[in-house]
Amino acid sequence: IISNLTIINEDRSKTSVTTAYCGFFGRCTNAKIKNLAIENMTIKFYNHDYYYTDSLKTRTSYSGVMVGEAYNTSFINCYVENSSVRNMQRDCADIALGGFVGNAVGSSAVENCYVYHTDICSGQNACLGGFFGYVSSGTPKFKNCFVADVKQNTSGTSHDGVLATTYGFGCSNGMSITTENCYS
Repeated sequence: IISNLTIINEDRSKTSVTTAYCGFFGRCTNAKIKNLAIENMTIKFYNHDYYYTDSLKTRTSYSGVMVGEAYNTSFINCYVENSSVRNMQRDCADIALGGFVGNAVGSSAVENCYVYHTDICSGQNACLGGFFGYVSSGTPKFKNCFVADVKQNTSGTSHDGVLATTYGFGCSNGMSITTENCYS
């Protein structure tokens, strides 16, 4: 169990970095995460603009308690409890925040996992979800999973959970998710 940890991403530099990843793991590719428990973790990040050929652009940010962005990653017997993921800047866009993962890409599988009593807070134009904040490609598969007591707070337009009664499994870009024996 990993507990009582705060991660703060305060990168205020106006560099050419176009995407920021924030979480216990910033970004995972082709990973298998097993038996990981996270309790009482706080993720705070600032989504700042960056310069590209002398013009100011908005940086895309993916933040999740467990992983900022997961590419072809599987999660088995993992959970997040009593945690929060927060964007600390109100006037921003292009953000995805999740109780587990900020953005899921490719073939992600989640089995025997849950998110419980977790807060997800952001500014405007954010995708928020109990498990995945956003699914940019692929079809994630959930088996024997649940989301309960996840609270969302935004100061503008938000897009929340597919299958969710209360901000459940994730927001997608027209993508679908597969569930078996799951609830939110």
